[in-house]
Amino acid sequence: MAISVLKAVRSDVPVLAGLAFSLNKMTSCFLPSAPVKLVPNAKKKFRDHYRKVLASKNTVVLKAVDCGKVVGFLECRLYKNPSVFRQGIHIEVKALFVLPEYRKHGIGSELFAEIFKWAKMKRAREIELSCWSSNAPAMKFYQTRGFAEYRKVMKKFL
Repeated sequence: MAISVLKAVRSDVPVLAGLAFSLNKMTSCFLPSAPVKLVPNAKKKFRDHYRKVLASKNTVVLKAVDCGKVVGFLECRLYKNPSVFRQGIHIEVKALFVLPEYRKHGIGSELFAEIFKWAKMKRAREIELSCWSSNAPAMKFYQTRGFAEYRKVMKKFL
């Protein structure tokens, strides 16, 4: 398996939307008490989202490609943090997904290695992401890449 990590382009919108749809469908298994229900036109909304995201100067979407097939992606957004506590540039990971049959082959690590380079080039102070607390494999993946829990977000489903 020879994976290439490349910046996503406009022609990648349909495949990114499909992967994002798969990611969001998969999310429901981590919320058994409140299953995620995608809206009927979710695929169109994901296509619209990635058209907008790929045109933004403050967002980067990387794709992992194996023999011409996009097998994963990582979406990040850059913010100029106006906080009185932490000044500077802040990057938030908005989405990471690798097709199940391609997991455990270092693809997520390769995507993150490129994002770390991009973050340094942008002189970012920190990278933040969120993850379902019940998603133990993802939590372990992020922790082994240097991420640490620093706050908890609580939610009440109505």
